[in-house]
Amino acid sequence: GKAPVSRAEAERIAPVNPWTSCYVGASIGVTAGVMDPIFGLDGYQYGAAGGCDLQIDRIVLGGRVSYDWKKVEVVGTHIDATALALGGRGGFLLNQWTLFYGAVDHIQKLKIDGLGDTSGLKVGGGLETMLRPDVTLALEYGRATYDDIADAREHTFVARLAYRFAVPGLNR
Repeated sequence: GKAPVSRAEAERIAPVNPWTSCYVGASIGVTAGVMDPIFGLDGYQYGAAGGCDLQIDRIVLGGRVSYDWKKVEVVGTHIDATALALGGRGGFLLNQWTLFYGAVDHIQKLKIDGLGDTSGLKVGGGLETMLRPDVTLALEYGRATYDDIADAREHTFVARLAYRFAVPGLNR
């Protein structure tokens, strides 16, 4: 049979920093806010995201891209929109499995059906925990403002499930 793995060999082959990985995932959440001081909006969104993180001791830094489909209602009118965002995040590990982080995303393109396109900035943060070494669940809050919509503020609360995978050369 096969010889048992020594402790030194097990430590050599185990991921030293389990958060150093890339991921793909899906999200669902709610959105609410104001288009200007008198028009409120509320609805839901779902999306896809991907990115890579680097763990340095208890610090985790990463880059990400997301694409969301939004269905909102403004003054009784249903509006569909899509949003493509590129961003980054940084945080610290509360324990080996749980990350507390802040995030900044540049919304490259918010495409609102019938109204055109704009861009914006979203800031927020969240908590992400490993359900297994290759699956994480994140709960995230974001606050977005948009360039071409006066006084617009959008608040999002999403849950994201992600599959993580090692990257040859990035993981030891």
